[in-house]
Amino acid sequence: MLGITFSFLWATFMALFTIPTMMRVAYHKGILDKPSARKQHFLPVPLLGGFGMYASVIIAVMLFIDTDDQLNKLLAGSFVLFLLGIKDDITGSSPVRRLFIQIIVSCMVIVVADLRIQHLHGLFGITQLHPFVSYSISFLFLIALINAFNFIDGIDGLLGLFTLFFCAALACLLQSAHLSFAGVLISLGGAMMSYLRYNLSPRRIFMGDGGSVVCGYWIAVAAIRYMATPNDTHTPAVPITLAALLFYPILDTLQVIISRLTKGISPMKADRTHIHYLLKRYGIHPYKILTLLVGANVLLFLTVFYFAPAYPYEMLGGLVVLAVGIPFGLHRGLRNRLQLQKHKGPILRLKKKHPMPKGQTDAYSPFVCLK
Repeated sequence: MLGITFSFLWATFMALFTIPTMMRVAYHKGILDKPSARKQHFLPVPLLGGFGMYASVIIAVMLFIDTDDQLNKLLAGSFVLFLLGIKDDITGSSPVRRLFIQIIVSCMVIVVADLRIQHLHGLFGITQLHPFVSYSISFLFLIALINAFNFIDGIDGLLGLFTLFFCAALACLLQSAHLSFAGVLISLGGAMMSYLRYNLSPRRIFMGDGGSVVCGYWIAVAAIRYMATPNDTHTPAVPITLAALLFYPILDTLQVIISRLTKGISPMKADRTHIHYLLKRYGIHPYKILTLLVGANVLLFLTVFYFAPAYPYEMLGGLVVLAVGIPFGLHRGLRNRLQLQKHKGPILRLKKKHPMPKGQTDAYSPFVCLK
């Protein structure tokens, strides 16, 4: 435990001093995220925040955490993904090439490191999975979650806060059976805290693909490690709790892919159909969106974690209802707003305060035009 404490402190303070250095390097080399119609920033922003984070975490783990053979193989897989992300930040790479590298790394995790989902802990009466099903589910889960973290990196602090929350939750779930694995997550959480220091209020650096794919990778392998932990009780609360923990990135990825496919667009083509973009179109401030999404996911996880052991299928049904209802409600609400604006003119909103002017006796309109 002392080694994990030192690893956390090393990763936190090293990232705190490394990330500003990477900001200067990115400006000097022109490794910047340039503004566009799809983005919310108006000035170029450095992209090497992930480099400073990864360097801090990997050095901290190598110095202070006792790693076994499986964890060393997982560290090697994270290094391959890190190189892919940095290459994408510097020179760019095609979606096909990125997917190809992700497939190779996923095979390293499943086959070489032998880390996969082997049972469902009694969910729907299923315990041990057939090897083919086990390999297939684990492979799809890894690919999906790595890309899901890249998808949700849309507003300042969103990916960082979600990663911090996931690291803390999974470290708590794994610390009794896999202390070294929990130590890696705690170190990543410490580096993420330092990154948020420079990504929030005001925004001075972005994580880039070099950080987002690594974060998605470690959360994915930690989730599989939690699912693969033997459980004599075979309670379905284990996969249901994990689904509640990762609810937002899974939901956002699924609804984006379905939305793009229904429009005849490639799932890899960037657009503004993510949930955080939909909420911005309602006029909600980005920091309020940040608080709403992260806070709601934390509350959902704590609720399911507490009630799932006693009411597993009721909790699962609630997750399914939310997964269907949230995207449907957001898209339907926006469609109604656009139709109202098109057919009835500018949208009207009640004023919060509308005192009667002095000397006026007739009622007057309490509406204010937004256009």
